[in-house]
Amino acid sequence: MMSQSPFTALYVTEALNVTFSGRESPFGQVVLSAGTCIDPKKTVMSSATEDNLGRRRFLLHRDKAVEHAIERIRRSPGAEWETLTPEERAGLKTTLTEIWDNCGRDHWEQYCFSTLTKLDILALIALVNEMRGRHDPACGAKSEVEAILLSCNRDHPPQ
Repeated sequence: MMSQSPFTALYVTEALNVTFSGRESPFGQVVLSAGTCIDPKKTVMSSATEDNLGRRRFLLHRDKAVEHAIERIRRSPGAEWETLTPEERAGLKTTLTEIWDNCGRDHWEQYCFSTLTKLDILALIALVNEMRGRHDPACGAKSEVEAILLSCNRDHPPQ
């Protein structure tokens, strides 16, 4: 519950550097310019803003995970990265994005990106494109994608 403020509104008369702190403050540090009006009744973020932040956080984590996976693939000698066309590289990024969106985070961490070969990469791109064209993503292609991505665990299955 919010405590009552002794003022109805605060008007800033000169530029201020303000740092908000506390567990309930999502604002961090803010620069307030002269003429700014602060209404204490509107200090809580709207649910739409919180939803937007959640979506942005999701996209940020996804993009970071995909870039990390691409970097691991790029460093792998079997991937023959330099022989992939720009279209194949873009297709790989789209494919990895699609996989991240549809798998659990615990599964993503088990995938062996550093052991993928060029043939694996091209097969993944084709399989995910096939899955996207269907209305039922639970088709056999999903298990084929997992088999490729877990290929390094064939000899050492997860415990």
